[in-house]
Amino acid sequence: MRGRERATPPHLRADALPAAGPTIDLDEAGDTPILREYRAVKSEHPDALVLAHPECEERVLRLADHIGSTTSILNYATTSPARSFIVVTESGIIHQMKKACPDKEFIPAPPDSGCSCNECPYMRLNTLEKVYLCMRDRLPEISLPEDLRVKCLVPLQRMLEMSA
Repeated sequence: MRGRERATPPHLRADALPAAGPTIDLDEAGDTPILREYRAVKSEHPDALVLAHPECEERVLRLADHIGSTTSILNYATTSPARSFIVVTESGIIHQMKKACPDKEFIPAPPDSGCSCNECPYMRLNTLEKVYLCMRDRLPEISLPEDLRVKCLVPLQRMLEMSA
């Protein structure tokens, strides 16, 4: 078993992520379709480290060597002495990783029952034009109870602080 590194993304408390420490061995993780897929990829690339976004499912995060935002994943891959990585996040980052580290191998993670972190259809729904129109027209309007609005503001402020 390997030790896991993690970066706490701004929208999660450190204690909301899986505990740092040894990752679960693939043989001990159970037998589900996604885990069978990971076993197959890992058997083809036994030295590859698994890099995952914290929004992935818990069963995927338990297999990760590093959990972090896309920026954290990119930085980790750039600075790691490892030569091969299985990447469990939006596929656009793989292009950036290849540009930053042309001598390293980046393997997209296998899909889970038709849902692939590397090709998330929901991520593709957001476009610059849609963001612009929302800001220009201030629509759609979302109304929240004040106590929930205040709680939601905290991770948003953390994300903005981290991106500054």
